Amino acid sequence: MKSFILYGGAIADRDELHETLAMGLGFPEYYGKNLDALHDCLADISRKRRS
Repeated sequence: MKSFILYGGAIADRDELHETLAMGLGFPEYYGKNLDALHDCLADISRKRRS
């Protein structure tokens, strides 16, 4: 299982949050940087883990 610690105090806005999550969790370059895209990428991680 992959771990990722997010220090929220260092994040200034929504865009920075999405950038940090994308880098930390290894999201693909086409990650849309919105809540729907976040859900999709997290679901993909979950599906890959079960396979």
